[in-house]
Formats: sequence, structure tokens, C-alpha cells
Amino acid sequence: MTHVEHEKKHNQHPHKEVSGSTISHRIKTVALWGSFSFVLVAVVASSSYFIFAQNYKNRFYPGVSIADRDVSGLMFTEALDMVSQPVTTFEQEGLQYRWKDYDVFVNPTVGGGTDSFSFEFITFDDNATVDEAYAVGRDQDFWRNIQTQLMTLVFKKNVDLMYGVDDEQLTDILQDNFKEFEIPAEDAKLSFADGAPAVQEEKYGSTFDYPELVRMTHRRIRTLDTAPVELAYITDTPQITVTSAREATAQARAIVDVAPITLTYEDQTWSFDGDTLQDSLAFSYVEGRGVLLTVSSDPMREYLDTVADDIDVEKKEGKFEVKADGSLAQIQEGQNGLALDVNASMARIDAELIANHAKTVALVVKETKPEFTSDSVKNLSIREKLGEGKSNFAGSPANRIHNIRHGSDKLNGLLIAPDQEFSLVKALRPFTLADGWKEELVIKGNKTIPEVGGGGCQLGTTMFRSAMSTGLPVTGRKNHSYSVSYYTESFDGGPKVAGTDATIYDPGGDNPQPDMRFINDTGNYILLQTRIEGTEMTFAMWGTGDGRVATRTKPVNYDYAQPPPRKDIETTDLAPGEVKCIERAHVGLSASFDYTVKYADGEVKTQNFTSKYKPWQEICMVGVDPNKAKPAEGAPAEGTEVKTE
Repeated sequence: MTHVEHEKKHNQHPHKEVSGSTISHRIKTVALWGSFSFVLVAVVASSSYFIFAQNYKNRFYPGVSIADRDVSGLMFTEALDMVSQPVTTFEQEGLQYRWKDYDVFVNPTVGGGTDSFSFEFITFDDNATVDEAYAVGRDQDFWRNIQTQLMTLVFKKNVDLMYGVDDEQLTDILQDNFKEFEIPAEDAKLSFADGAPAVQEEKYGSTFDYPELVRMTHRRIRTLDTAPVELAYITDTPQITVTSAREATAQARAIVDVAPITLTYEDQTWSFDGDTLQDSLAFSYVEGRGVLLTVSSDPMREYLDTVADDIDVEKKEGKFEVKADGSLAQIQEGQNGLALDVNASMARIDAELIANHAKTVALVVKETKPEFTSDSVKNLSIREKLGEGKSNFAGSPANRIHNIRHGSDKLNGLLIAPDQEFSLVKALRPFTLADGWKEELVIKGNKTIPEVGGGGCQLGTTMFRSAMSTGLPVTGRKNHSYSVSYYTESFDGGPKVAGTDATIYDPGGDNPQPDMRFINDTGNYILLQTRIEGTEMTFAMWGTGDGRVATRTKPVNYDYAQPPPRKDIETTDLAPGEVKCIERAHVGLSASFDYTVKYADGEVKTQNFTSKYKPWQEICMVGVDPNKAKPAEGAPAEGTEVKTE
């Protein structure tokens, strides 16, 4: 059949016409089925989600984990128990660090053997962690919550443990416990023989990578991993070598010929000879500049310390007390202070001598003036007692009593300016033997380390109560890790309760933590008066009242917990087999009270203070054979690669 014939045959059978009503009917049918299907899917989806939501009501959604631990379907308390168990192990047993067969358990809380002070340098917030994990799929609007739940089901969601670590404190503790196993590198050193400079050759050493140990600690805590952190040697490379110090060595020959050197301040002079200069010269490595010759070594510092004895005059702030008639009496006259700036003077000597070969150098001396004198306090509006706080330190050992009295004396007569945030730690500084503080032993790993300042928490507790009695905003307060009898308080003659203590510790820096802080918002100066009668200490604040009334409720004590069994810590500080118990057991509990201030204009502000005191086991140091773990002999060769994990 030809193409033309086929086309003619095809045209003999025209298409059947479809009416408009039929098309409309079909469209309606499809639409009806589509609507029905949509409704059916929606009903099924809604029913499924309703069942899903009911199944996971008050439970964690599928795919949620905490510190890599699956908590899908768990109740809040079940998840909290899962997280709290390893946290409790960390808190009671400490984090374990191992070098060969020598183990050190570092407790997150550093405590004193006489309960004088304690502070946490590793903190855990398991409640907040579980709260955050429970909020996954619940903390947004309806549709976004559904989206999050689906995403979590497919892709999972891990919530890291909330914690805090004082890395510097941890590093110090690890170094104190493992330094005996290290062989530090030795830089090339400058020496003199018959007046001619010579150089002692550098030595490579072996040490531990403490920054890496800190990072490993963070990883352990984040995943609640209680496995020991294994230590390994790394090569400790000297910064200064004979080769790199060649130019500085040649320079030293010319410098020693300048001696003697004369130091001056006003009409006073001091002179040091060539031997002193030779002892003071040293190499110093400066990033980007290499090895330099300096006079900033310990012998020069020691020499300047003796010069400071001739120059320094302690600045004394005027101190005052309120007499019975309400007038102010000066109990300490203000005095200008002079202080040799040793660091600045060393820098000037270094610059003048090295660069200019100067034979005479003027010392840097700073003068300070007291802020308050008998004339300047006349208009400070100190008229009445605003409030006072008390505490009792009965049963304290001798060093603790000494420190309490010393701290009280330092605080007596201080003036606190309007709008000033008062820091107790800063007011008590410096915590040094030279300032009059005495030492107490604290536990750091397997060591008991003497630290200055035990008894400071008695001052913190008394100041906390004084600030609340005065009605001042408390901006910094941390309770002790465990409840101590020194800090319990009686209300209305009843039994003593815990909850109104405040711990302090000085790690250094501009923002010490923990600290006891408050703001003087009275608009006038406040005068602090301290007194000790027997074993009772009182801090009273004087100023101008503005009509505010402060009250606080009696702390409620609850959730008591018995202490764990005795904990023994092996140490080489005692003879093998000798046992020395340095911490008593303490019952754990929680405490809560409200502090309320009603101001003259009717405004009311309330602060709640809730404290959690851990159950604390008795801790004893047990002497072990010091040869159990010996320091390694020798050091890795230069270029040896040694890993820490």
C-alpha cells in the first residue's frame, strides 16, 4: 500500500469526539481521589506523629546521645544517671595519668588537709548537659521541632558534656607529679674563665608534652572516658646552641671591660664590679631576633633586691574607725610609698649597657600616694553601721588562725568607693610569705604541696554574710566543694546549718576565681571594720543608710548523702608503709536560701543561693617505695620522634 493510499484509508476513520462534560467529570474524579489521598496521607502522618510524640513524651528523641552515649527513649532521670555515674567516678577517684607503672590520680577538687580551703579546677554540669540534650526537638516552634526530630533520627545528634577546666592549674599539678621523671634540655650557657667568655655546650633532654596531656584530658572528659591518660616522652630541644650564641659570646668580651657599673637614684649610688657583671650576663632567646646577650639573669635580680632594701618605703593607706559618738578617728596615718621597679630597672640596665656600654645607669623608682587621709575622709558621709557578718573558727590549727588574723588586719579600715565592685581576693593580695601569710598543705595528685593562704575562706564567708546584712548586690560567690563545720551558721538559736559559706582562691590575674565580690551601690563610701573576739570574727560596714532593708531566709538543707569509703593515695613523700590521713570524711548535702533587699522606693530584689556539697571521703597518703617508678636515664637522640598517644 502506497503512502497516499494509507493516508486515505486513515482519513476514512475520524477520531471520536469527547464531550466537555466528560472531561470535566474526569478532572473532578482525579481531584476527588487526589484530595482523598492527601487527606489519607495527612491522617496517617498525623496519627503516626501522634503515636511517635506519645511514645517519646518525657523521653529523649531517637538519635540523641550525650558524650557519645545513646539516650534515645530514656527518661530524663535515666539519662542523668547515665551521665552522672562517670562524672561521680571522676570526682571521687580523679582522672588517672600513667607513666610506665606509676599512676597519678588528679582529683578535680584541690583541698587542704585541715579543711581550710578547697577549690575546683575541673567542674562538671551534668544537669545542664542533660537539659540541653532533652531540648533537642523541643526548643523551637512546632514545624521546626518536627524537622529537628526527623534530622536527628537520620543523622543523629551528640551533645558534649558541659564542663570547665583550669588548664594552667592542671598543668601545674601534672608537672609537680611527673617532673622527677623528666630530663629537661639545657641551653648553651655563658661562663667566664680568667675574664674571658666561654660557652658550655647545650644538651638535649626528654620531657612530657603537657599541652597535649591537657588536650587529651579534655577529650577524656568530653566523652566521659575513664581510661588512664598514658604519658610518653618527647624530645626537649634546647633553644640556644653554641653555634647560635657565637655573636653574643663575642659581644660579652667587650661588655665586661665596662665594669664597674654605677647605679643611681637621686643622691644615692650603688656600684657592682666585673665579677658581679660576669655573673649577671646571660644568653636569652627572643623569637624573631635569635640569641641575645642580656643582663637580666638571677644574680642581677638578687643584687637589685638588695638595692631595693635601701629605697623601698611601703605605702600606707589611711585607715579609720568609727568612735562611739559616730565620729571618724584615724587609726593609721597615710604614707607615701617608694618602690624600686626591678623589672624596669633591669630592662634599662640591659638597654644602656648592651647598646651604649654605659658606665652609669639611673634606676626606675615609682612613687605612690595614699588615697585617703584625715582631711580627705571628712566629707565621706560615714555616719552609721549598715550591717555586719559573723563567723566562728573554733578548732582551727595555728597556721589557719594566724592567717585569719592577718587577713582581718589587712581588711580593717578599708574604704570602699561608691559603685566600686569589691574583690576580696584583690584586697588580701599578695598571698606570700613575705606579706605575712603562712602555708598549709594541699593535695595535688599524689603530692601534698605547701600553699600560702589557708583560712582565707573564713574571711570570704564572713564578708559574704556582711555584704548580705548590708543589703549589697553580691556579684561573686562560690560555695565550698564540701560542707565544713567552720562555715555552718545558727539561726534563732537553733542547730547550725550549711549554706552561707564563700570560698576564695587566688590563681593570679585580673579576674581571680573563686572570689567573694559585691558592689557598693549605696552612693557613698563604705568603711569596713573588722574585729576578732576569741574565735568569733565580725566584719561591720559603716556608711550612710538609704532606707533599704535586707533579709535572708534560713538555709534549707536536703539531699543528704553518705561519704564514700576511705581513699588512699600512694606517695613517695612518706616512708614506705607510713599512713597519714589528711582529710576527714564529710556528708554530702544541698542547701538553698533567698536573700532579699527591699529599697526605700518599694523595689524588691531577690537572689537565690543554692549550694551543692559533695560527699567527701577520708583521704590518706600511703608511703610507697620511691624506686617503684624511676626517672629514665639518658634522653632521646636529637630528631627522635616520640608520640604522646
